[in-house]
Amino acid sequence: MTSRIIDYNYDICFEKWDMLNRTAPKKYPVFIEGLIRLVYFSLRSFKFLNLFVSKNEHIFLTGSYNQYVVLGPVAKKTNSSRVLTFHTMKIDGISHIPEILFYLMGLCLLPLSLVDLFRSGKEMQRESMIRRMERLSVSGASFYVWRFLFWLWCPKSLVVSNDHNHWPRSAVRAANEMGIDTIYIPHSFTSESFPPLECKYSLLESVIQKKKYKNIGSEIKITGSVRFEGMVSKCEQRTESGVVVCFNDEDCLNLIEEIIKSVSKLDRKAYVKPHPADTQRHKLIKELSEEHDLKFCDPFESIYVIKDDVSYVAAGVSGVHIDALMFGLIPVTTSKWYKKDYYNLISEEMIIVLDNLAELDCVSNDQITKIFSNRSNYNDHLKNTEKLPSDIISSLIDDLEL
Repeated sequence: MTSRIIDYNYDICFEKWDMLNRTAPKKYPVFIEGLIRLVYFSLRSFKFLNLFVSKNEHIFLTGSYNQYVVLGPVAKKTNSSRVLTFHTMKIDGISHIPEILFYLMGLCLLPLSLVDLFRSGKEMQRESMIRRMERLSVSGASFYVWRFLFWLWCPKSLVVSNDHNHWPRSAVRAANEMGIDTIYIPHSFTSESFPPLECKYSLLESVIQKKKYKNIGSEIKITGSVRFEGMVSKCEQRTESGVVVCFNDEDCLNLIEEIIKSVSKLDRKAYVKPHPADTQRHKLIKELSEEHDLKFCDPFESIYVIKDDVSYVAAGVSGVHIDALMFGLIPVTTSKWYKKDYYNLISEEMIIVLDNLAELDCVSNDQITKIFSNRSNYNDHLKNTEKLPSDIISSLIDDLEL
């Protein structure tokens, strides 16, 4: 039986994802890395002791900018709502949860958490949790701290936008046990490897997304995607032939350099955009781009800002292909770059796979028409752009009070 700690940390403990080894290769002995992180985040938590908030509010829990892009607009339109952040997330005017309580209780329970981990976890899971010892500590106490906070705050509901990180997963478990309505609004497109739905209500982007989730009792409503409202574009005839090449932190440097060189030889306008989280390589990728006379995009801006200059979005295994579809752009990749069909875009014929990017000239109008004719399957909002998903969702949340 999987331990609660491992289950809470689905993102770094799910063997198929193997997230830490992919995105943060080991540089130090795992115990040293974990101990440093535990000390740092424990001391940092003393900044956050916002214990008292107004009672009887809808609590929106966000831990990243991508999550806030979804939850923020809904919270602003929902009666009696409050947004709370956690971990390293900072938003002006928005309070943190009282993290000091989680860390203090977590440190007291750390010996029991270690025993539970080594009794129940597999080798990869044990190593991941030791490398992220601050998570191990907090996970052992989070359920009990959340129950105390919800008893204190008496929230009308708990709204989350992440279902695989330990902070919202433990909060949802505590709220469900206390009979508090829990609501899940995905902050990105999802794959079939995501955990089963656990919130009482799941407000999903599309029928396609619903099919990818395993459902263990959540009441599902299709509302469209908040993160794209106001940015969805018509698929009018493209007048520009440019391409934006998007990299993520899974792309090795040799591949990045190879692709940049090949794109520089194309007779078309070309942009390069690294993943915003790949901060350690932003400067290097910018230098490579400028060396080959390619335009470098701000990693923290959406490709929406250059949609009028390009027609194609090229990337490997990345959610940016879904962004391309929403912005009226054409998602493409190469057989060498796209190693696995994580989002099922190949099987659903929603991406064009080339041998190399020099074949962009060979992309047919029939291929493009077929992709665009089915893109509303990925965002219900496209079926009626007059009704904003944030309006639909906020009304649904307000109706829970009736």
